[in-house]
Amino acid sequence: GRVSPDYGPLWFELAQCRKSRADLPGALGAALEAVRLDPERHEASLLAAELAEQRGDRALAWQLRDGLATHAPGSLVAQRGLLAAAERNHDDARASRARAALGELSARTGSAPATPSTARAVAALQRGDLTLAKLEATRLFGADPSNGDALLIALTVADLEQDHAGFEALLARSS
Repeated sequence: GRVSPDYGPLWFELAQCRKSRADLPGALGAALEAVRLDPERHEASLLAAELAEQRGDRALAWQLRDGLATHAPGSLVAQRGLLAAAERNHDDARASRARAALGELSARTGSAPATPSTARAVAALQRGDLTLAKLEATRLFGADPSNGDALLIALTVADLEQDHAGFEALLARSS
């Protein structure tokens, strides 16, 4: 019954718990340990990058994301996370690379190219996939800046992430 301290998923969950308690230094440390122990768990790299960015360490955030782009080019989770971060940071070059990778993945799997969808954004929100919900809302805004559904989804995500500045920016944008 004892859980090994070298068990990567445990560190990932600890990082999530610390993040929910607003312990960003502790959350980042746990997320980085999860990445070290389980580098194939792309969600850990994305979480560590998000936490590094929230702490103001953009260099570390992009180092983690760029490493993920290099080592996991075939991962939908990784590429969606990279696209969301690139769009959030207005990094057109990285966003373009992530879109291209997602397009190639869609072509390889025979699925239709990803188009912004309110239904997909709401489903992601219901599943707790805030990254995908935010990505879809951002894309919906890009297609139609007056899209009220996209605004409500984006506001919900900002609220759930306790992103007060983002929430206020969205409200200002809608006025």
